[in-house]
Amino acid sequence: MRSRKDLIALTTEALAANATNPDAGAAENPNRPALPAGDALSAGKASRTAPGVLMAAMGVMGDRDKEANELKKQLAQWEGAYPARRIDTQLVDESRFANRDESGYAGPVWEAFKSELVESQGNVQPVVLRPAPDRDGRFEVVFGHRRTRACRECGLPVLAVVMPLKDAELFLMMERENRSREDLSPWEQGESYRRALQSGLYRSLRQLAHAVGRDPGIVSRYVAIAELPTPVLKAFRSPVVIQKRWGEKLADAVQRDPDGVVARANALIGSAGEVAPASVFEHLLGAQPNPTTSLEVRGDDGVVLASLRRKGTKGFEVQLHSAKPTDALLDKVAALLAKQLKP
Repeated sequence: MRSRKDLIALTTEALAANATNPDAGAAENPNRPALPAGDALSAGKASRTAPGVLMAAMGVMGDRDKEANELKKQLAQWEGAYPARRIDTQLVDESRFANRDESGYAGPVWEAFKSELVESQGNVQPVVLRPAPDRDGRFEVVFGHRRTRACRECGLPVLAVVMPLKDAELFLMMERENRSREDLSPWEQGESYRRALQSGLYRSLRQLAHAVGRDPGIVSRYVAIAELPTPVLKAFRSPVVIQKRWGEKLADAVQRDPDGVVARANALIGSAGEVAPASVFEHLLGAQPNPTTSLEVRGDDGVVLASLRRKGTKGFEVQLHSAKPTDALLDKVAALLAKQLKP
């Protein structure tokens, strides 16, 4: 329903337009038959009368209503959507629930990822941020920590969608995104749950399990890995190699003999060479150390390139996992083998 003020304004507008160009209607519709001279004169006079002006105003109103309705339809398609925009990464902080291990931010794979970002002048898939709840003008990552950090190291702004989220909403959105990652390790999953419990976001593990839609026993196994003593985690090349089924056994061993497990972990940390994760696990549980049963040569990205296993009492078996072994790889294997054959 138009207000009286709108009707007066539109009527005045139509009257002014008609007075300025009384033949505008004919110009807009050249196919309309021309009126005889006398009739045209009468029509011109009629259009300047109050009824004529009112009809013209109503025509303008109808056109504007039609345009407004069309714009409303277009806006309705974007209802609830948040725009993506470029944000300076110096204004972005990591979430306190972030769970990626630092080893994921180094090596050839990481450098290749950054090179792709530079070539594309930034990330193509937006990350999700929220306004920092206690820091005006700053943002906190909801998910997309890897893309955000890569953009920061490359000096690029990050393409992001900013959503106003509470802590619980942030955690659940991050949880859904994390579980869609193919490379998510049990430790990373457990670390996310551990931080949620430690921050007081959930009062109990059972409440947390209900919120994320998982069995409490499964959540407990993940948390058990994240809560292992620091020396135990460092005994492995990286905590991301710890298997889910090892968590409870390691946690039980720590509970029974914490000093013994930590002592064995420190011995492994100080040993030369890399011990296979399975051998680390067995040794931490109390098996006799035998690091030469399974030694590995890894690339900078953590991928196993070659393995060395004892065969019998005097021999070793070397297995190359790289399709195209380089001279540098063969030199590393030879050096590792020479070290094991030393009297």
